[in-house]
Amino acid sequence: MHSYIDGIIAKHGFIWTYAKCESIKSAAWRVIYDTNSSLSEKHDAAIIVLRAWFSRSIAETHGEYHRHVDFRTYVAMMLNDQDRFQSAELHDSLVEKFGKLGGIGKGSTHYEISKKART
Repeated sequence: MHSYIDGIIAKHGFIWTYAKCESIKSAAWRVIYDTNSSLSEKHDAAIIVLRAWFSRSIAETHGEYHRHVDFRTYVAMMLNDQDRFQSAELHDSLVEKFGKLGGIGKGSTHYEISKKART
């Protein structure tokens, strides 16, 4: 088990447990929806949410984490859906940092490893 986790960390830099993802994501969403939070605070909180989604997406690869895109690419793919954070200003600040790519559909948080890539 440790070598699997170590492999993920070596490739992607981190992996969070499901429990940590849900806990930290909940706190981050509170910052994002708080009207008193600054754009910078919301931006940082959105990155935390994206790290949680990224961790869950890696977990869904069923051991093929080495075929999962890196975090920056994943974020750019997630930003293809401009409604993901329900704030144009927050979305634009994230796009400015990460860019925007196709690859993850609206409403999804999982990167799909193509069957072709598995062979």
